[in-house]
Amino acid sequence: MIRQRLKVLAGQFTVVVLALGLLEGLVRSRLLSELFVAAPTATFGATASVFAGFPFTLSLTNPSDPSPADTAAGFTFAFDCGDGAGYGTFGSSASTSCATSDVGVRSVGGMIRDKDGGVTEYRTAVDVRVTFDSLCALTRVYSSKPQVADALCMKLRNASLATDAETRNSLLTAYQNQVDAQVDKAFTATQAATLKRLANRLRA
Repeated sequence: MIRQRLKVLAGQFTVVVLALGLLEGLVRSRLLSELFVAAPTATFGATASVFAGFPFTLSLTNPSDPSPADTAAGFTFAFDCGDGAGYGTFGSSASTSCATSDVGVRSVGGMIRDKDGGVTEYRTAVDVRVTFDSLCALTRVYSSKPQVADALCMKLRNASLATDAETRNSLLTAYQNQVDAQVDKAFTATQAATLKRLANRLRA
């Protein structure tokens, strides 16, 4: 009787041990599965604001992945400059330059992807703005004739100092007219269009 009782207890103990072993295996398998399918991460870099007409950079630095194999294989990156075109194709470059030509708040983003297709997305906002000084700086960058840029910047300076809206707007119109006169001379047509557009943003 005692011997049979011991056999029963031994059998029950064996079942418990087997059950615990199976549970441990399932937990370990789950942990390993989560470890190796986890998406990669990175530090997303984007300037908070930029002057219109000048580019800004988006970057994904310090890439990391729980999987050593994924880390060794490397990562690919894609970026959204917030210009309405959406994300570009994934590539090996961890940064991109975004052009600007008008004011506004851009919703920008970056994605990092590992070899298994795990993706993490980051998003933020970039404020694209214009001031009289920034438009003068852009005028100098665009102009192939320094004397033309000097004259245009003087108009912008005088407009910034105007004490009434009518004077300011009149000087900005004079600026735009001179820009128009310099198309295919000091400026390309695209550059001129950008300068005139930004001048309009400065009107009172």
